[in-house]
Amino acid sequence: MKILFIICLLLNFSAFSSSQEFFKFGNISIKMNFNKGVYLSSDCDLMNCEAKKGLEQIGSIKIESEDLAGGKNPFSVKCTKFLKGTVLVGLDQSGNELAFCKFSDGSMFR
Repeated sequence: MKILFIICLLLNFSAFSSSQEFFKFGNISIKMNFNKGVYLSSDCDLMNCEAKKGLEQIGSIKIESEDLAGGKNPFSVKCTKFLKGTVLVGLDQSGNELAFCKFSDGSMFR
């Protein structure tokens, strides 16, 4: 019973180990959760969003060299061509630009 309690405690702790950060998109600030090297819309924790589905797919997408013609960014190509998202550039609190993939339900990831 003690082992089960410890496992549950560790699982709950790891669920809250993500951090949150705000990004500015024009005049709008959006809260993003950062966990395991990925930014995900904070509201995705409450719903089954398109960004979660995109995250599950992006690693297995193979792009051809012609998809990158003209110096296109591989993340942008995967987002727009294969995941049917839109690329948005957001600013973090230090003013650094980061590209995000935004979906029709408003969810985003990077």
